[in-house]
Amino acid sequence: MGIFVKIKQRFYQDSLKLMRISGEMQAVADVMQAFAFMGTDINKKTRIPAEILTAEINAAGANDLILMVECDNKETADKALFEFEARLSAPAASKTTKTQFAAVAAVTPSDGIIPIPSLFTPVHKVSGGLDTFNKPLSHSNPELQKKWNEITAKRYIIEAANQKAVRKVIDAQPVWVDVGLAIDVIPGFKPNTIVHAGPPVTWENMCGPMKGSVIGALIYEGKAATPEEAERLAASGEFEFVPCHHLGAVGPMTGVFTANMPVIVIENKENGNRAYSIFNTEGKGKPFSFGAYGQDTQERLQFIKNVMAPALGDAVRSAGGIDLKAIIAQALHMGDDCHNRLIASTGQLWKQVAIQLAKNNVPYDIFAGLAATFSLNNWFFLNFSMAACKASLDAARGIPGSTMLTAMARNGTEVGIQISGLDGQWFTAPAPMVNGRYFPGRSAEDANPDLGDSAITETAGIGAFAMANALGMTQLVGGTVDEAIEISKKMHRITVAKSEAFTVPLFNFEGTPTGIDMLKVLETGITPYINTGIAHKNPGEGIIGAGIVNMPIETFEKALLAFSI
Repeated sequence: MGIFVKIKQRFYQDSLKLMRISGEMQAVADVMQAFAFMGTDINKKTRIPAEILTAEINAAGANDLILMVECDNKETADKALFEFEARLSAPAASKTTKTQFAAVAAVTPSDGIIPIPSLFTPVHKVSGGLDTFNKPLSHSNPELQKKWNEITAKRYIIEAANQKAVRKVIDAQPVWVDVGLAIDVIPGFKPNTIVHAGPPVTWENMCGPMKGSVIGALIYEGKAATPEEAERLAASGEFEFVPCHHLGAVGPMTGVFTANMPVIVIENKENGNRAYSIFNTEGKGKPFSFGAYGQDTQERLQFIKNVMAPALGDAVRSAGGIDLKAIIAQALHMGDDCHNRLIASTGQLWKQVAIQLAKNNVPYDIFAGLAATFSLNNWFFLNFSMAACKASLDAARGIPGSTMLTAMARNGTEVGIQISGLDGQWFTAPAPMVNGRYFPGRSAEDANPDLGDSAITETAGIGAFAMANALGMTQLVGGTVDEAIEISKKMHRITVAKSEAFTVPLFNFEGTPTGIDMLKVLETGITPYINTGIAHKNPGEGIIGAGIVNMPIETFEKALLAFSI
């Protein structure tokens, strides 16, 4: 494996064209990595590690084109560089296929091709734009600065890995396929498992609303008759508290659910992995997901188990699955952001479900009860949106060298992020307070810090990242229309790609910012925005408002220090 460079003197090319064709070359068979850029001093300084900066490369001028490919051998590199030049000289619509490339017989002489021993490990490629980290981290912490310099010196690996990771997300096809009890359909779920939102947390360190949901779950399971009994049982060590993310699941706000609660099953048809979530409990009575556990909450949970889950399970199975990506894409053009505004997506889901319920001859009282549920709960689709995003992002886990986020989650005590190239590790910080609007009679003094797995939507490129589609939502979460638009624009500065399915009409149907990059967050100082509900800090009280919050920079700094290539 080696890196081969060719310099074409006095061959100026537009940077956007170079970016596009470099991305195309990344997808060509037998080419591990490909880059094209002009030989300006800043490019040579920031885009080429010092270890491979030869005298020939260093002598290139601002009007000289530098082509760089990583291949198994010189023969393959000759063909690749010939193809590179051909694409640069051809009209934009002309593109050689992988098959055509493999069949190239006449290759230009290899004069001027500079072989360099490989510093990189092989990675798979995807087509798309490339980003570079063109300035050093501005930070007073010498440890962070040292790590930054170490990591960004190998940015070619990172760029290729991030393109592979984000391609997994963009290509994902999340489909709702089934409904079942958590213990029956989620691998690894045990009778004593209690899952929760965010990074790991013990009973002793749980926030008030999360404890409230645990109390409600133990009463629901028949393990306790009173809140006091449930608290004693939760503290006994008999139950195991596990983050939803560790079992391929997500849950809004407290995220709590237990073995005998029905869950929706979402399958990523592109990658084959599955994700899970419980049904949304808002709409009627105090919501379980915000820490409520009283009689009205228990009645709601029983309705979900005994009426909703069986009927909707039959409906989705008889439909052969329901395409959630299509619903999200359409709803984004109908005023939703698919995190805190879900009116359109809830309606679109009901349209598909109602047809199957009718075909299945569901009794009138059940049909009417389900219709009322969808009508009264404008957030019903939230859990579907979250699980769809989870299924999409899990496909991008474990890609060596990738600095793209695969999760942002909050448990009301701490918040945390996970990185593709550091799969399974949490990088946490204290949960911040949400800047928001409160219901009458409530204030920030009543509020719990940031809470919930629903930031998986922003991680996948919707939610606050698509707020420009849901401008009416500012009436719920606060802020102005201009600020909502600016948030959606600003998130492009910390992401590696644009969605091909989720677009913003206001921006001429530009794709939403997708694939949060840890390094771009640290480079710009811009942290991801999240719009969210606000729970009361005391157990059993429920929702008191909504607002906007940012993931703390501390989580990204910790991830940087742990990262290695």
